[in-house]
Amino acid sequence: MRLDFRTLLANLLLSLRFALGARLGWLSASLQGVRLAPGARISRKANIKGVAFLGSVEVREGVTIGKGTYVNSGWLHSGVIGEYCSIAYGVLIGPTEHRLDYWTMSPFEARDAGEDPQTTT
Repeated sequence: MRLDFRTLLANLLLSLRFALGARLGWLSASLQGVRLAPGARISRKANIKGVAFLGSVEVREGVTIGKGTYVNSGWLHSGVIGEYCSIAYGVLIGPTEHRLDYWTMSPFEARDAGEDPQTTT
């Protein structure tokens, strides 16, 4: 396998961009008074004003978390979490495999109703 320096450089720059973005998000959250665990990774474009605590969690761009909310650990990829919520350990909120415009988030419920949630619009 031949080393492609352009690919290596592109991957390195992308990695640095993500690392810098997470650091800026962490700094922004700290300046807002959010108590953070060392493993917290927060997008600088997440709306987390007034959050009480973020544990070892990845908070992606566009996520909104309400004031006084406590998140132990997991991945918050999309969505809006209300005020004064307690989120347990290891949660996954907003994964991309769910259709947000569908009548149910459960593929099993859709299947039991005789529908295919992957193809129905």
